[in-house]
This record gives sequence, C-alpha cells and structure tokens, in this order.
Amino acid sequence: MKKHFLTFILFSFGFIDCFSQLEKSSAQFGVSVLPVLDVFKVFPDNKISGFAVIGNIGFFPIKNLSAGIQPYYGQASNSYSSFFFEKENQEIKLYGLNAYLRYYFIRKQKFLAYSMASVGFGNSEQKTTLVSTVILVKSPINKSVLTGVFGAGIGYFIVKNLALELNIQYLNIKYFSADPADKSFHTIAPTVGVEFFLK
Repeated sequence: MKKHFLTFILFSFGFIDCFSQLEKSSAQFGVSVLPVLDVFKVFPDNKISGFAVIGNIGFFPIKNLSAGIQPYYGQASNSYSSFFFEKENQEIKLYGLNAYLRYYFIRKQKFLAYSMASVGFGNSEQKTTLVSTVILVKSPINKSVLTGVFGAGIGYFIVKNLALELNIQYLNIKYFSADPADKSFHTIAPTVGVEFFLK
C-alpha cells in the first residue's frame, strides 16, 4: 500500500514539475518543421515541394513570457508551364533571423497553450530555369526581406522537460525592393516541433 501511495505522490509531482519550466529565469530551446506541399492541387500541372525549419532559443524574463531569437531556413521548388508554353522551374530559398515573444496563457496538467509573435530580417534567393528547345538558367536573384510571424500553438509534455508542439502561424514577407512585381507574400503556415525547457 505504501509503495502505491509513494508512486502516486511522485506521479503527481511529475505533473506539477512540468510547469516549473515556465517560471522566471527558465530557458527554452526548440525546433519545428513545415513541409511545403501542394495539398489542394489547384493547378494540376504544377509541382510544388519543399520544407522549412525554424529554431528558437529563449529566456523567461518573467513568469509565462519568453523572449529570444528564431533562426529559420526554407526552400521550395515550383515547376509549371508559362505563358510562352515553356516549362519553368523556380527554386526559392529563404533564411534569416527573427526576434520573438511567446506568452503561455493556459497551463493545464501536461497541456500548454500560447500566443507568439516574431519579426526580423532575412534573405530570399530565387533561381529560374526555362526549359524549351534549350535549357536557360537565369542568374539567381537575391533580395532582402522583412519577415513577421503571428500565431498560436499548443504543447504537450511527453516527459518532464520535453514537449511536442503544434503551431498555427500567419507569415508575412515584405521585400526591400523598388520593383512593383515584388509584392508582399503572406500565408498560413502550420508547423510541428519539439520544445525543451531548462530551469
């Protein structure tokens, strides 16, 4: 009986201890991924693929609020037929560094919910290949960008300091360019990842 009681007490403290990581002076480290797929197949001739990886390193200056940096890297390719009946292939790379804030507003047993925002600078590289009777590779185009991300997420502790996360984010990319063709790009980007908390 005593053994079962001791097990219950330790199990209960395991739940309580999951939340100690969100106290002042705690740290967090994480990584999340986003596969780039043409899920809806709006244009059947197009072939879209790629991925994005987002890391984060943060610190809790006060309880439930973390601040830190967020390096990111993504690449995608898109093959399609152009107006000139040529096959075009675009390869895009996007990388940079954001500063972020994350506020945890729900802590229930092993579950967490939070809102987040980040802003920073990056670089976009775009390479276009035209395939017709000959193959023409245009010179890569490099452009600086301003990135902003707003969203929310939920987490679940699988062990004491490690949580699985699902994020739904609104991503906005603005080009530093005088070219009117360089319009802002925005999308909804769900990501999955892991987060490690250290007290």
